[in-house]
Amino acid sequence: GIAGLEGNGQKALLKTKIGALEKAKGEIYIDGKQVTIKKPSDAIESGMALITDKRATEGLCLGLNVKHNFALPTLRMRQVFGIIRSDKEKEIVINNIKDLNVKTPSLTKIVKYLSGGNQQKIVVGKWLNAEPRILLFIEPTIGIDVGAKTEIYQLIRELADSKRRGVVVVTSDMLELRGLCDRILVMYKGKIVSEIDGKDATEESIIKATVNH
Repeated sequence: GIAGLEGNGQKALLKTKIGALEKAKGEIYIDGKQVTIKKPSDAIESGMALITDKRATEGLCLGLNVKHNFALPTLRMRQVFGIIRSDKEKEIVINNIKDLNVKTPSLTKIVKYLSGGNQQKIVVGKWLNAEPRILLFIEPTIGIDVGAKTEIYQLIRELADSKRRGVVVVTSDMLELRGLCDRILVMYKGKIVSEIDGKDATEESIIKATVNH
């Protein structure tokens, strides 16, 4: 299912889960098994991926092309004795572009010249190539147009339903919370203080849960 986080401290929570920030206390469990995550590579090996809200500085290499951005996080998966299988890489990227409906004239198009929506699809797609079990999204549709937002929503829903992946979304968009999430978790001062069933969520109930703490 899809869990939505609203309130303060939610971005820090996700970054702590993937080892980008040091945790003060607590444990992380995946499928009932405790995992130790001290750095982002530990999170990736455990099956987690973070799709950041900062595409330009954290999500993409803007000066590189579409192919390289899609391929970078999973280079090791296509190496044989240290040599990258370029044919396999090209095949994967072409499928990425088709499956995610990325609008680009070629694989060699420099990413910074694409629209925000297409850039965001690449950020998502490059991590899907790693086949994560848990996807963490921070403001997944910030700065993109309405059409691209709809496509991103459909993709996230499919990941949770058809692909059976765990999805956590941090968002300040009330419509996004209510329209996308199965559960809404309200945070205050770094702690979860309320849980609302997505079917029953209203803007009033979310605001009430936020201001009552």
